Amino acid sequence: MSLNVRIVIVGLCSLCWMVLPMQVKAFSTVRETVKTVDSINIDIEVMMPEKSGPFPVLFFVHGGGWDHGTSKTTPGPQNLSPAPMLCDALGVVFIGVDYRCKNQNGDFGKALVDVMDVYKYARKNAKRFKCDFTNFGFAGASAGTPLSAITAQSLPDCKLYIGIYGKYDFVTPGLGGYWPSTETHTKYKIITSADKFKSSVVNQIRSNPPATLLIHGDADVTTGYQQSLAFADSIGKKGGFVRTLILPGIKHGFYNPKGGKAFAESTMEIAEHLIRFFCIQDADKTSISSILKI
Repeated sequence: MSLNVRIVIVGLCSLCWMVLPMQVKAFSTVRETVKTVDSINIDIEVMMPEKSGPFPVLFFVHGGGWDHGTSKTTPGPQNLSPAPMLCDALGVVFIGVDYRCKNQNGDFGKALVDVMDVYKYARKNAKRFKCDFTNFGFAGASAGTPLSAITAQSLPDCKLYIGIYGKYDFVTPGLGGYWPSTETHTKYKIITSADKFKSSVVNQIRSNPPATLLIHGDADVTTGYQQSLAFADSIGKKGGFVRTLILPGIKHGFYNPKGGKAFAESTMEIAEHLIRFFCIQDADKTSISSILKI
């Protein structure tokens, strides 16, 4: 493993541990339609801090196995779980990204186009959304990670990336996890060896890659934490900064306010990553740790 890769193992106690509800709210939230394609609306959700800005921007591409929604509606844009708390505390605009899933006759290529179109729409409306596009990054969870990671690598001015229990390599065997199934591969048109290669961000890491934080549980049987280790190693070989947080005994899907200490410690890691690589000078870390009970 490259010396540029830093692996962090966090011990978690076995006691019942709960996070308080997200008590700090962003000043305003805007949701609107970016485009309509095949009679399906692709929307954007923007959370903006109370102050005037402009602010750094974090795009989030949701997971869900590329399932959910109906034939006429997507699952809709979702923001990072702690975004309402982090928005004002850090002074960051959070943008939830919408894209077509299997039920909307979506596929990997269409979804990538949707993610990029949401990005372009936000950039076009930067002033209205209080965005500083000299300082932006991408994040994703689960099925949102291959889409968000490829997009982050494709944008040369993307500063940072955050991946939560992600899938970064559809080619290499032995990295653990059962997702995606053969049926999902087929429906989302990741079928041939060429498809799998193009859908794997490990094959698309740019020079000077975004500063990366990868979070995974070592009991994850859905995607397999080896995915994050392999991606981290690939970034390190390119000379990029990468921090990998491996949580002992933690399974897939823990990243929500009911995720206990794993959620809280991961959120603090995310906050520190944003502060460091967005060069945030006046972050209110006290309010974050108080809410998270850390």
